[in-house]
Amino acid sequence: MVLLNCRIRNFRILLDENIQFDENLTVISGPNGSGKTSILEAIYFASCGRSFRSRNIQHLLMFSRKWFRVEVRMDNHYLDARYKLPEKQKEIFLNGEKEKLSVVSTAFPFFVFNQRSLDVVKGGRKNAYLFFNKVLMRLFSGYIRSLSAYRIALNNKRLLLKKMAGNDMIKAWNCVLEEQRGKLTKQRIWLISVLNTLLPEDVEIQYLPSQPGKALDSFLTVEREKQIVLAGSHLDRYRLLRQGKDVREYGSSGQQKRLFFDVITAVGHLFHQQRGIRPVLLLDDFDSEFDKANVVRNLDRVMGQFQVVVTTTDHQRFFSFPQELVQLKSEEKGRVE
Repeated sequence: MVLLNCRIRNFRILLDENIQFDENLTVISGPNGSGKTSILEAIYFASCGRSFRSRNIQHLLMFSRKWFRVEVRMDNHYLDARYKLPEKQKEIFLNGEKEKLSVVSTAFPFFVFNQRSLDVVKGGRKNAYLFFNKVLMRLFSGYIRSLSAYRIALNNKRLLLKKMAGNDMIKAWNCVLEEQRGKLTKQRIWLISVLNTLLPEDVEIQYLPSQPGKALDSFLTVEREKQIVLAGSHLDRYRLLRQGKDVREYGSSGQQKRLFFDVITAVGHLFHQQRGIRPVLLLDDFDSEFDKANVVRNLDRVMGQFQVVVTTTDHQRFFSFPQELVQLKSEEKGRVE
């Protein structure tokens, strides 16, 4: 898969932009507020129907506009993502045909590295849980179905606990939870075992399932007393280690950034193995996250294996790499030079 070009209309501050991409490295340069991150966000939205910056899709609309559209052309596919008011209608077309988001999101491996994504290693352990959930959702449509069924059963169980319902009713939902729990756990174990083979030797991901080997019914008495769910797949967690130490607790900011870059590139390699598709890395303000030596080191590791799109305020920092350069001007709000 090679990203060729992208046309973006009415998306944040981007009125109508047509961006061309190099098959290896594209550098999007411009001052803060010029729309660099919005270009990455638009590409990502077209690939999965979500933003990596906001949960509210209306925030993606250019001020006073009623619709936006993002068209992404690849060497063998064409994505067309649309959103309009007042219907609040989101649609994604794949090669001219309207397609389900679940199909699109599992087909195109676009991965984002930005300040917010670093919460996976810097923030609470739930952030890593959500990250690996997203990875599995983009790998397997069956994981999406299992996770959805689990969440429905979990919500019903929580409601019954609040209502002090009888044991039989709660146990019925525990049966559903156990079934989906087994499926989710199996896929999570597989994911982490494969990723660990793709990571540097000093980096490891640990998967920590909630109450392994214990039946959910065994917690029912205490759950009824406290009216909360005490065990299940939603409480699974992960630890990210370098040289055996948890980087969240013991790693410096630089070590945390390097480890997450290692993880996200390992995920990209996994997609390539599973799908035979060359992943695209969307690196936002990458040179502000690393010093010059680590910028060069990290890009050297992925060049040729990934297609890379990077944003920066100073394109001269990437002069040593062959590239397609896109320059934005803040005074014209996203106009491409």
